[in-house]
Amino acid sequence: MKTFSLFTYKCSEEKKRVWEDMGFKIIGGKDLGSERQNLDVFFWCWSKQDNEVWKSIKKMLPKVLVITGRRGIAWPKDLSGLYEPQMIIGNKLSFTLGSKIEGKVKVPDWQTYVINGLLTDVGEVKALAGSVYRFLLEDVMRENEEWCGHMSSVVGPA
Repeated sequence: MKTFSLFTYKCSEEKKRVWEDMGFKIIGGKDLGSERQNLDVFFWCWSKQDNEVWKSIKKMLPKVLVITGRRGIAWPKDLSGLYEPQMIIGNKLSFTLGSKIEGKVKVPDWQTYVINGLLTDVGEVKALAGSVYRFLLEDVMRENEEWCGHMSSVVGPA
């Protein structure tokens, strides 16, 4: 199973475990100011506007930014050109996403995560984590396909 890196900020242990269960490796969590190379996902459980978090995101530049919380979170202007914005609305939660990767994260199949007739907050995060995982995996497959196509044009047929 392919593992992707995840940095979480202000999220419960339960929500962190959900991402781990879906194939993500959690790195850091307290060292907001550090720069991370090749970070796949930054997951922020929004509570209020926090300029320090935005500064860290600008340093880390994750492939995918996921913010859960209220709708209509305003992005800093200098990040607007880097990330393709997307909103995914669940049952109770809303997710603001930004991606540097071509395409959009697919809206999760929420019903898959309904337990005893209820879709919990954790179930919504799990559904979204699965969609983000597939989105990143599709990007890896696309890169491999492009690389193989390039190599066959350089080397020629076998």
